[in-house]
Amino acid sequence: MMEVLPQLVMLGIAKGSLYALLAVSFAIIFFTTRTFHLAHGAIFTLVGYCFYLFISILQLPLSVSIFLSFIVSVVTAVLIELLIYRPLRWRYASTTILLLASLAILITAPSILAMVFTANPLFFPNFPAPSVGIGNISLSGAQVSMFSSLIFIGLVLLLLRRTSTGKLLQAVADGEIVAEAIGINISKVKLTSVILGSLLLVPAAILYGYDIGIIPSMGFEAILIASSCAIMGGAGNFLGAAVSGIIIGVAMRAGTIYISSSWQDGIAFLVLVLVVLFRPEGLFRGKIT
Repeated sequence: MMEVLPQLVMLGIAKGSLYALLAVSFAIIFFTTRTFHLAHGAIFTLVGYCFYLFISILQLPLSVSIFLSFIVSVVTAVLIELLIYRPLRWRYASTTILLLASLAILITAPSILAMVFTANPLFFPNFPAPSVGIGNISLSGAQVSMFSSLIFIGLVLLLLRRTSTGKLLQAVADGEIVAEAIGINISKVKLTSVILGSLLLVPAAILYGYDIGIIPSMGFEAILIASSCAIMGGAGNFLGAAVSGIIIGVAMRAGTIYISSSWQDGIAFLVLVLVVLFRPEGLFRGKIT
């Protein structure tokens, strides 16, 4: 069993990089808007299917398909924010009501997509990158490309630390009342967080689809792991969320040495439960972007 451990660890880091990207995309929206944005998983699924429509059915060039997927992701997220979340906030709806509205979107979206595209797994064309093999370790082109998620995460963390937009997002995430008192447009900043988080969904959904294909229910796994990583990382700690994604990815893959791969999701939530029990404030203290 131990001879396959390096292979599993590398696969875990690759998949963990993807989970890290999902976690950061969710955390940016969650910690800024204070809305448990479960609909993020529905948008993740929608992006995957729209990319399939563009690249496989319409046979558009890869660059055009990616660009159109960005538009779909952002427009959908903005419409949910403006037409559902914001009116509910204006009516002083509780966080539970916002959560239920988001959950309704997450549950409804797969059924609609299954009616349009069928519930069978769909696969993108061959990934435009070769497989890589080093010794006993072999990774597909899609799995190697998952490491690019770390570049996106790095760019986002740089934006949060070094730009005025990032500082506004952090200010609202740290305290909405104080931010509003000093003249920050809260609604505008929340919308910015939704746009930024939704942009990060596109590379995540495309890499996920190239790796194992797409199914209508894939958003459930994505949002559960993303939200778990955000909680594990600690409140407002985007870097912690990313590191937690890699930890879960490695744990899920390496854990298959001892248990069936069908229980991988269970490993992720076992890690979350242990963290909540022993470090309820998260793995990483402080709000470190």
